[in-house]
Amino acid sequence: MRNLKRGMHSAKDVTVSLAIDLTNNGANGVKRILSALLILCISTPAHSYGGPGAGIAFIGTLISLIGIIAIGGVGFLWYPIKRLLKRNEKEQETDEQ
Repeated sequence: MRNLKRGMHSAKDVTVSLAIDLTNNGANGVKRILSALLILCISTPAHSYGGPGAGIAFIGTLISLIGIIAIGGVGFLWYPIKRLLKRNEKEQETDEQ
């Protein structure tokens, strides 16, 4: 970790320093977190046009998800049915002989 260039920190160093900062400052660290959350929660509307692209993407994702679940369900049920049908065919062949 010491080999990092001056001013650059790894994610682990930042996480450890943040944890130490919160434990050393006590209430001050909690105030920082609450202030950051308050700033994030109080946002102004963008007043921009989103367009139909997001809705189309959502609908496409929803249809894909429903299709995946349906195909998975059919596959999950079809394999045991297929084995049962093959077993019945083999039993019929042995009965005929």
